[in-house]
Amino acid sequence: MYPVLFRFGSFEVTTFGVMVALGALVGLWVFRR
Repeated sequence: MYPVLFRFGSFEVTTFGVMVALGALVGLWVFRR
């Protein structure tokens, strides 16, 4: 369901986490304009 893109030791970055982070960044960017 959420494939792991890459990991740093015990920290895993999943596609779901990337989408949440991108959504938050885009939301902040739009809000600041």
